[in-house]
Amino acid sequence: MDCCEKSSPVFPLDKFLAEFPEFDNATIYPVPLVQRCGTRAMLHVGPESFFMPMKGHSRCYALFLMAAHLIVLAKQDYDSVSEGGAGGPGGSEVKATIGSVSIERTKPNSFTVDDWSYWLNETPYGRELLAYLDLQAPAGIYLNTAHDSVRDLI
Repeated sequence: MDCCEKSSPVFPLDKFLAEFPEFDNATIYPVPLVQRCGTRAMLHVGPESFFMPMKGHSRCYALFLMAAHLIVLAKQDYDSVSEGGAGGPGGSEVKATIGSVSIERTKPNSFTVDDWSYWLNETPYGRELLAYLDLQAPAGIYLNTAHDSVRDLI
């Protein structure tokens, strides 16, 4: 059975945790957080997402990678707020200074990476999803009419 059949509109938490056991720790990753991110992932990864049909294990794997990506981003945001920060990147530029050491991260310009690729590259799971989608669509994937291919970034 496809983990993402239309008859199953609820994120399959048990199957996700079996595939990605690193998130099966309710102390670090509370179940409501994992379930919420999984439900949000279902909005991103539908049967016709990325202008290509995705069914069965392919769609389930892409869904789980998206869920893991969203969980990691949510956890980073939560940890940042808990430490007194403002939460996630919150824009295209992030700066931090501790003593005499300063770090700055800016979003690449639109000639090198589009927003989708930049966002997915924020976590290892997002990078894996981007690579997986590129393998599924050798001609590249198109989002918002912009070509998006891992091969273009190398």
